[in-house]
Amino acid sequence: MSAPDSVIVIRLSASGNDKINGRIRLNSQLPHATSASGGAIVSDCYAAYNC
Repeated sequence: MSAPDSVIVIRLSASGNDKINGRIRLNSQLPHATSASGGAIVSDCYAAYNC
């Protein structure tokens, strides 16, 4: 998690004839929304605040 932006960025890439296959699951017990567009997966969510 990067502060102060509160973002996690993961970049996966392959060159040539290599490919990346798999499944990614983004899940949370807190309110969230996940979408995919233009080769990106975005999950907007909130973490619980602890004092």
